[in-house]
Amino acid sequence: MKTGRVKRRATPLEKTLARVCKEAGGRVLLNRPLSEMQIGVPPSDNRKIEVKVHGLQLYNGAPLVLDVTMVSPVKCDGTPHPRADVEPGVRMQLRTEQKENESYPELTDASVRGIVKFIVLPCEVGGRWGETWFDLIRDLAKEKALSAPKYLRRSAEFAWSQRWWNMLSVAAQGSFASSLLGRVPEFRGGYVPRHADVISDSRYAARPAFSRLPLRG
Repeated sequence: MKTGRVKRRATPLEKTLARVCKEAGGRVLLNRPLSEMQIGVPPSDNRKIEVKVHGLQLYNGAPLVLDVTMVSPVKCDGTPHPRADVEPGVRMQLRTEQKENESYPELTDASVRGIVKFIVLPCEVGGRWGETWFDLIRDLAKEKALSAPKYLRRSAEFAWSQRWWNMLSVAAQGSFASSLLGRVPEFRGGYVPRHADVISDSRYAARPAFSRLPLRG
């Protein structure tokens, strides 16, 4: 914690999430001060939120305010946090409650009133993802698929969802592994692919070379 690696390791995941929201059709703003969101926060407040997204139809068109947090079920000495060894995801639940009730109570209140949609997105270093991640990626894929031809929308939804999960998984685990070595990788963007590029990807179109089902007889 004292080296700053814990804070830096979340940066690639935050930027990858911003990339996902951009590909979904949103207008993304990074590291926005809470004082600019018109939720009753004074200009002297220095708190910022990592990802803010405008222009999506989700949640009645309310701006998405997304907070990414990566937690570990074990302490720096290798021992588990309280209940982390018997209750899967307890650290993510506690961190989410902390973010909503202590770090950003104004955003929580504004979300209840429909001014914004505040979502805490927790994950664990071992690869466990919070339920809010699954809900968000599913909703973003559904929205993205609306711009595809009607008869391709289900395929587009699946393909975009797979693409985004691949990106997020690599960003999360790659940045965590690199943080152990003291060098967090830089994020690199790229062009936004078309529906045809994503749907026609061989991972979604090609069949396996042989059956992976067990023999019957």
